[in-house]
Amino acid sequence: MPKISRFALLAVFALSATSPALGDGNWAAEFALKTCLPAMDDLAAVEAIARENNWVRHPPTPTINPSINPKLAEALKSQIRWSATLSGKILSVVTGINENGGIIPYCEIGINNIYAHNNISRDEFVATISASLELKLVSEETYTRLRIEYYDVTTGAYEKVRISIKSSLDGRMAWIDFYKVVSPA
Repeated sequence: MPKISRFALLAVFALSATSPALGDGNWAAEFALKTCLPAMDDLAAVEAIARENNWVRHPPTPTINPSINPKLAEALKSQIRWSATLSGKILSVVTGINENGGIIPYCEIGINNIYAHNNISRDEFVATISASLELKLVSEETYTRLRIEYYDVTTGAYEKVRISIKSSLDGRMAWIDFYKVVSPA
């Protein structure tokens, strides 16, 4: 029987402690779809969902000095942020309108970020979204610790909706953004 060194055993324990198993992404994807798709037609739909489910509404994002970045200052005026609890798990939800960026409206779900700490599998999450919506990959970017994928929705009523999926390079979901893209005039 081969001997296992103490160092090898410690390395396995250290790796498993820093890389916990990824959880089921289905519930988070279903939450994102039920929350953000209605927002593409009416942001008030998210407000109604928040009230029905007793989400915690956060104070407005501190304003940016308009002389420094007038477009960002204007965009942040419409932003609303909540903490939503679903089956004991916390997600952050952000909605708003960004006319300057050609994005009207947007809805973001934070799955694993400074506000929410969930260990959700990107692959399962995307599989659930893809089972509900037809998606066309527009582009993909990889940074030091982050992967961002942009998809156009090609499903009937949501044809002007784009989704960006942000995940860490180890396969954990971070954010999903839904937004309508306005064609340049």
